[in-house]
Amino acid sequence: MNLLLMRHGDAVMSYPDAARPLSLLGATEVMANGASLLETNVQVSHIIASPLSRAQETAGLMAARLDFRDAILCWDSLAPNGDLNRVLALLATSSFPAPLLVTHQPFVSELIDYLTGEVVMMGTASIVAITLDVFSPRASELRWTIDTCG
Repeated sequence: MNLLLMRHGDAVMSYPDAARPLSLLGATEVMANGASLLETNVQVSHIIASPLSRAQETAGLMAARLDFRDAILCWDSLAPNGDLNRVLALLATSSFPAPLLVTHQPFVSELIDYLTGEVVMMGTASIVAITLDVFSPRASELRWTIDTCG
């Protein structure tokens, strides 16, 4: 599996937390990193996002940027304090060749560390690619990163 993990774009500071939308900067970051993802020639098979507004908005912008026309899936386990074991179980039982998961800190960094043993500080809208063949700790390879700052 070619797993892509993305942190949502920059969001406005408001309440309730679950309803925070992307800022103008966040939307710009997402579109720029989506363009960079297009340059990798990775064909995203599925887009799956946390239910929080900023992740859903990020997923929608990525779908538009990638000309992805299928439904965006929503997994509660991708929330900021997500359920690592649940996400791994969902991925392991899927037939998704190249899913893009849109999630949050600290969950996304914890997932990267669990899968690869790499410590990656995920800025807003950053994307990493992981070759995932075995769902065991530190058994996967971090292939590349698209960082918000370029």
